[in-house]
Amino acid sequence: MKFVDFNNVNDMLLKTVKEHGTGKALTWFSENGDEKLSTWRDISNESACVAKSLITLGVSKGDKVAIISYTSYKWIIVDLGILSLGACTVGIHQNITDRETHYILDHSDSVLLFVEDYVQLEKILAMRHDLPRIRKIILMNGVYENDDLVMSFYDFLMYGETVSTEMLTMMMKNVKADDIASIVYTSGTTGYPKGVMLTHDNWTFTVQSAVRSLELRKKDKSFIYLPLAHVLPRLTLYCHIFGAIPCYVPRSKDTIYEEISDCKPDFFICVPALLEDIYSRFYLRLHAKDGLALRFFTWACMVGSEVSDHVQQKKKQPLGLMMKYAVAYRLLFKKVRDALGVRVRWCIAGAAPVNINVAKFFHAAGIVVLEGFGMTEDTSFSHVNRYDKYHFGCVGLPGPGIEHRIGDDGEIMIRGRNVMQGYYKMPKETAETLSSDGWLRTDDLGVIYSDNLLHITGRKKEIIRTSNGKKIIPLIIEGQLNESPYIYQSCIIGNGRSYIAALISLEKKALMEYARRYHLSYDSFDDIMENRVVYNLIGRVVDEVNARFSSHEAIKNFAIVPEFTILDHLLSQTLSLKREEIEKRYSDVIDEMYKPGDKVIPMVRTERFIERRKLPDRRISNKDLRGAGAVERRISSRRMA
Repeated sequence: MKFVDFNNVNDMLLKTVKEHGTGKALTWFSENGDEKLSTWRDISNESACVAKSLITLGVSKGDKVAIISYTSYKWIIVDLGILSLGACTVGIHQNITDRETHYILDHSDSVLLFVEDYVQLEKILAMRHDLPRIRKIILMNGVYENDDLVMSFYDFLMYGETVSTEMLTMMMKNVKADDIASIVYTSGTTGYPKGVMLTHDNWTFTVQSAVRSLELRKKDKSFIYLPLAHVLPRLTLYCHIFGAIPCYVPRSKDTIYEEISDCKPDFFICVPALLEDIYSRFYLRLHAKDGLALRFFTWACMVGSEVSDHVQQKKKQPLGLMMKYAVAYRLLFKKVRDALGVRVRWCIAGAAPVNINVAKFFHAAGIVVLEGFGMTEDTSFSHVNRYDKYHFGCVGLPGPGIEHRIGDDGEIMIRGRNVMQGYYKMPKETAETLSSDGWLRTDDLGVIYSDNLLHITGRKKEIIRTSNGKKIIPLIIEGQLNESPYIYQSCIIGNGRSYIAALISLEKKALMEYARRYHLSYDSFDDIMENRVVYNLIGRVVDEVNARFSSHEAIKNFAIVPEFTILDHLLSQTLSLKREEIEKRYSDVIDEMYKPGDKVIPMVRTERFIERRKLPDRRISNKDLRGAGAVERRISSRRMA
């Protein structure tokens, strides 16, 4: 199939309108919760209304217009309206810090700003005097009076009624493929974010390359839940537009789990955290019942993993395995499939490594997890596993029209029309990232197998070099730690040290359930974090992970710390660890872990049994009729035995 050379994103939308104008496009929800349905023609008409109002407010080709909002129908039509004029969308994540928000608005030279609600509005009004270029703030939900700088979304739409359709059409035709369509600020794990410039051609080419890599059928539908400020969900949206695929936009990020089953998607795009959360929900549900239920879950996962291996290797399943799988599917995996709406065939997981055990868990439920690879700088797509050719642990084949190679130092390099034009107002950083012949340096390390599948081994800048000269890739160890249902996040440290250690944050829901089950007293989650029983539990997880690695990769010490968040400047917008910030924040804790003779792992092993004695003995009855001291004597007798 030949690539279509669209002039701009709006041309791509108009092609879909011409062929499927009255077809179902988006299911979304109004401010009061009413379900709405829009056709492709509705979307085109409403984005044209947005464009007319932008013209009235003085927005012209090349101007920057920012949006601070979670994914919504309004976000979609505002973005399409901006692009149709040749202006540039600057998406800003609604949860980043005030400092980063101000930096992006100022650095991008934004002249207009859309904000989702009063929370975002108040944040911007507090810095209004430091943002002299902002001409108007449009409040997307609600009304804000007595301030000339602010107008409601309804008033904004009425503002462009005097602009003629002819004038709008003339401006639309003036938008070319190499015009900048979006500036997307990278996560900024080191220093301030960089503004990635993506053209209309970047978008329309990458959309076609991605769609040609996927297994799509007529009448397929999906949903978008990730923040449209990021490239991946916006690429997903444009793929829906190009393929005329109906899309469901949830009420909010907090209701996604309940709405997946209502949407009944045939496929979806997500980050691994969604899959891990669904997996954890089933694990915790059975963990809360009794030991037998938990043993069944473990057995079913083992059976599912074995079935997954046979399917991947195209081997015939033994009769015994088929019979065990029939039981596991009926009692567990069918419920997983039902929770995701029954119809789903596959999902693409990107932005972070996918846990292989989680991938096999969903595979056993009949859902193929296709791991992909992309970054903001290559329009969030360069590789993906195919529905008919996939391998867990790899990120798949390059998309059509995209080249890949491994540099002399092991770095993955990408070339194609998906690669950005550069960083906005940062020529030095652009030259460091793009080679003279168009290759994008990804900063990721990898290996290309004989069948052209790409396997990522780590991050170039995140390799830890110990004082012993050993090189360690922290992402691999962190991925193993994060498999535990009790660990939410982990950060491996050890640069210039004699061994590696870990900062670990806990999975709150799982540990609250653990505390309840084992009768640990607490008033707050901080008490659970400081509880010695919980500390030893995490120590056993660390022991298990250490057993999978060589001695120089073993974690010799760890500390339990609060969750790493965006607001604390410890996570990027894409939830990547800001390692330098984390090490600065917890420098005292780290220094304590590296005191001579203070390694935790041996201590955990010796104290494990002491701590168990402090737990209530679940083997005894609530009432003992043999007199005072009978319970104590029986426990003492058992211990002696």
